[in-house]
Order: sequence, then structure tokens, then C-alpha cells
Amino acid sequence: MSGRPALVVSDAHLARGAESRGSRDLARLIESHPGHELLLNGDTLNLSSARPECSQFQALRELLAGHPELCRAMSSHLLRGDAVTFIAGNHDAALMEPSMRFAILRQLDLPDDVPLRTRPWFVRRGAVHVEHGHVYDPDNAPTHPLAPMSFGTEPLGVAMTRRLLAAKGVDAFAHEHETTFWSGLVRAFRRYGMRAPTVVTDYYACALGLWLEAGVREDIERERALGERAVEAAAADVGLAHERLRELIGVAARPTHHSRLRTFRRLYLDRTLAGALLAGSMGGAMVTGAAAARWVAVPSAAYLAGSVLRRPNRYRGQLAARLRACAHRVAQIVGARQVVFGHSHEADADDAYCNPGPFGLTCPGARPYLVIDEHGHVDRRFC
Repeated sequence: MSGRPALVVSDAHLARGAESRGSRDLARLIESHPGHELLLNGDTLNLSSARPECSQFQALRELLAGHPELCRAMSSHLLRGDAVTFIAGNHDAALMEPSMRFAILRQLDLPDDVPLRTRPWFVRRGAVHVEHGHVYDPDNAPTHPLAPMSFGTEPLGVAMTRRLLAAKGVDAFAHEHETTFWSGLVRAFRRYGMRAPTVVTDYYACALGLWLEAGVREDIERERALGERAVEAAAADVGLAHERLRELIGVAARPTHHSRLRTFRRLYLDRTLAGALLAGSMGGAMVTGAAAARWVAVPSAAYLAGSVLRRPNRYRGQLAARLRACAHRVAQIVGARQVVFGHSHEADADDAYCNPGPFGLTCPGARPYLVIDEHGHVDRRFC
């Protein structure tokens, strides 16, 4: 790398409402690093938590308006000629739309010629490849990395955030992608008390709706075709050979929401169904004494016991391991010395991969970020 150094901040998770300590810490980080490009590496803005009736443009304006200190820091940074680059993540995938750049500029009251950029997937800075990493996570992978998501095709994790966590105010489960049904049930009653049955009902209404919508081929194919049409321009934009970019697309995960069966299992609806059949058949046997109820109870109990004993939490640790493996594959394809991801909310690093961890979900003094120096060396620091 030859040129200006860069800061990389992943998963700031700035939300609508009162200015947070995290946004103020980010503002001070920007102010203390003049001459650096700022790479905001996905999930900077919690746009997926916007009110359902709110457009993405309105959500962006309302969110940024709640963080005036950060907006002032970014404005000063840009007016000095120091670049700010937003890389889209799963929770701020709307940044893939080119028009969102102008929405940010309007909110910051800046002219069009300042070095503010939005990127749909990744950036390359010399031998360093930087992207959010969600395209390798089946639960948050888009249909195509270069196609903006629509309401009907957004990934399972984003859809649950928008339709359940944001719409119903179930904030205790935000970013809890490894929660199982039973642990979630216990937490719901501890956190929400008398409201817990309503929360559980809302969860199942949302989960069943997403299951019924999963795998709608027409929408999926339309979005895939849109992404394919963007490949050539994207390859030229990032300075990567067309064939290499297609190879990189091939590494992306197959989205969970493309399959009804995988959606059913991921939402633990199979265990719920087995538990309901077991309880219902046992109750029926006690009330009626019908021997036929045992024909339902036995296989239901066997499935439930086998599923839980084999792997109580089907997904624990899988995301971090998957991102690490994919980072090494990405490094081979693009010829990068270092690959930087965020998304997993877990710090990780080896000779070819670095994930700093989430800036916005850690305590002051321990907020991680990366510095890429003029020679392309990556250093993890805290503020």
C-alpha cells in the first residue's frame, strides 16, 4: 500500500435516538486521526431497526440527526479532504443504493465533491482486502453480493430484526444469533415477565411468516439477475479481474432464506413442532387412554431427544469459524496479504485474517479498531 493510512471501524451499530457513548467515542477517534481514510466496515447504521413505515432515506436522516457530534467530526474530516468510505453490511445494506451517498451528504450539509464514498461489498487498499463479511454467513447473506435487498428477499437475520426486534420492541435479543429456543424462552420470561407470552407469540408469528415466504423463486431470480448485471462495472470499480470477482461471488454462502427446510430448522421450528406433538400426544393419552397417541409421542420424543443431545445449539461457534475459512479463500482469490472482516462480533486474527470485533458493542476504552499504515500493515488498537 502506498498512500494515506486508513482507520477501519466495524459494527458501530449506531441506532436512532439519543446520541450514544459509542458515537461520541467514534467522533473522537476520527478527530484524533487527521490524514487517515475512514473505512466504516458495515453495520455502522442500524437501518434494519427502522420503523416499518419508515423509508430507508428517512431512517438514515433520523439516525444521523441523533448523532450530531459524530456528524460534525465526519464533516470536518471530509472538508479537510480526508476520505470517508461506508461499506455496506447486512444491517445497513441500503447503503448499496448509490442515492444513499447523496442522502448522507444532504444530512451533513456538504457539497457533492467531498471524498465520501459508499461501497456495496468490499474495498481494496493495496494488499489489504476489507469487507463486512456477512455474505459468508448463510443467515445474513444476500441473494447476490452486488444486488440491493428488498423487503421480500432480505436475509433471515435482517428480516427478524426488522419484523420482530424493531417492530415489537424485543431489543433484548438484538445481535443474539446463537440463541436457542429454550434459552430464548427462559430469557424472555426473565426479561419481559408478564409480557413474555406475547413476545413468544410474536416470535412464532414472525418465524412462521418467514418460513412461508422462504424460497420464493421469482423474487430470488430477479435479484440474482440484478446482481449479475452489476458484476462488470463492480470489477472495474474495485480494480479486480472480472473472472476473479466471479470466483469471489462463488465463495458467498447459500442464503438460509432460499430454502424452506433450512429456514424451518434454523428457527428451531422442528424442535418446537416435535415438542408440541409430544406434549399433545401425552396429554391425549392421559385423557383418552388412546394407544394411538403413543404412535405420535414416541417418534416425537425420539426426534427431540436426538436433536438436542446431538447438538443442543446447532450454530454455536460456526460463524466465526466460517468467516475465518472464507477469509483465507478470499485472500487466495484476490491475492491479498490481509483480509479484514467484521460481522461476527468476535475478535479473531491470524497471519492472513483480522477481525477487530464490534466497535459499538464494547465498553469505552476497549472499543476495537484497525489502523492500516502506508505500507499496508494492519494494527489492532482500542479507544
